[in-house]
Amino acid sequence: IPLIIKETGYPKDRIEKGIEEIQKLNPYPGREFDESTSPAVLPDLYAFRDEKGEWDVDINDGNQIRLGINSKYRAMLKEKETDRGTKKYLRRNIAHAQWFIEALRQRKLTLLRVGRAIVRHQSDFFELGPENLRPLRMQRIADELGIHIATVSRACDGKWLQAPRGVY
Repeated sequence: IPLIIKETGYPKDRIEKGIEEIQKLNPYPGREFDESTSPAVLPDLYAFRDEKGEWDVDINDGNQIRLGINSKYRAMLKEKETDRGTKKYLRRNIAHAQWFIEALRQRKLTLLRVGRAIVRHQSDFFELGPENLRPLRMQRIADELGIHIATVSRACDGKWLQAPRGVY
């Protein structure tokens, strides 16, 4: 306050009243006109250095639902009292459930493989920063992993990777 008095020549009480008024102001006045909020991004993958100092990637399992088949239904299949139609129904639906769980496991594995390949090719970017990002075609990742380019595209679509320098 003494510096403000010296610079402006105003009395102390006027400066204190001015400070009180300033403290009442909204530092973000434009927020009143923007109703949208940015959703929080939950990364699907984490890039990190392993114990050898090499870049590696892991899946974020924290935001995934664990699936399984209820043991009660498996037990019903073994019970002699369960009629033939019910057993047929249970076998069919347990097989569908197993197929679905396996498909999700494969999807997770594909995402991990694609993420690791990208991080391997872009290690300078992750280590040194954005100016070291190099062009990388999906076809190169597809060829390297022996999968179709559309699989790479689907694996990357809408996915986020958290690295020490930020979320991408």
